[in-house]
Amino acid sequence: MQPRATHHAQRGMATVELAFMLPVVLLLLFSLVDYGRFFYLRSMAASVAQDAARLASLPGATDAAVTAVVTGALNNGPTDTPPGYGLGVNPAVTIAPAARTAGDVVTVNLSYPFQPLVLPQFVGQTLFPPAITAGASAVVEP
Repeated sequence: MQPRATHHAQRGMATVELAFMLPVVLLLLFSLVDYGRFFYLRSMAASVAQDAARLASLPGATDAAVTAVVTGALNNGPTDTPPGYGLGVNPAVTIAPAARTAGDVVTVNLSYPFQPLVLPQFVGQTLFPPAITAGASAVVEP
């Protein structure tokens, strides 16, 4: 009769274990989703910065044109002209130096805010930086 009493004492234990472990497992799962999104957005920002640096290195390129390309690449949808990522952000773009001559190195930096989608704010703000930043440089062509 002893094994039967032990079985009765174990009843509902799986539910209690699930109640303790489910929040931890969900937090890990959602962290993976947000980390994947963060690294994708950071990679995309680096690509946009490289394209902007290439444009800024061309003769006759203006800072306004480079900023417009960055904003368009981040905010236009995939079917817009030019196609973009559709983020709907207002990036901060810095281009140095302002006056460029052939042989100079031009640097383009961009930054826009990042908010985790899935994780709660108190966890998301702890795990991620408040903004995604990227930069690229190119030599100005003659």
